[in-house]
Amino acid sequence: MIREGSHGFHQVQLFIGQAFHAIAGAKKQASQ
Repeated sequence: MIREGSHGFHQVQLFIGQAFHAIAGAKKQASQ
């Protein structure tokens, strides 16, 4: 159970990281 919880948290971290990366990339393109 603890393992599943930590795995879910890891998935969320990955998702947030991807979203942040995508937003940063979009801002870079928009500023150019």
